[in-house]
Amino acid sequence: MQRAVAEAMAAVRFRSPPAVFPFATSVIRDASNREEVIAQVARATGTRLRVLPGEEEARLAYAAARQWTGSETGPLLMLDIGGGTVEIASGRGAQPRSVLSLPLGARRITRDWLPGGTVPSTGRLEEVREWLGHALGTAARPAGRHSTPA
Repeated sequence: MQRAVAEAMAAVRFRSPPAVFPFATSVIRDASNREEVIAQVARATGTRLRVLPGEEEARLAYAAARQWTGSETGPLLMLDIGGGTVEIASGRGAQPRSVLSLPLGARRITRDWLPGGTVPSTGRLEEVREWLGHALGTAARPAGRHSTPA
């Protein structure tokens, strides 16, 4: 990670102002030793990472998707499946009406439900699907919990 941060910052060092904003997402955000990791990266690279909250990650991903699709395309539902989290955002305009960040990323689900990265049986795969459906349904029920003003 230190090498990636150093290379990214070196690539923009001569731009004025730099066009890179160094943020860490769920792998650092959820780490028990996140402050230690951030300090280590700062010592090694001279760059202090900031932690991007999950809801802000969802908002930014929505804004990027909306920019790409255009503002006149109607409603937009954005799903960003990462390693540790899944970000969900929806809306009609340039900014999302609702955002959600859930601890249901591919790495996390594989580690917690499919040790070794393999599916031991179709029954186990069905268990994972049912659990994910329940987790997503439960997260979606409290309407407006993560909503932003329209």
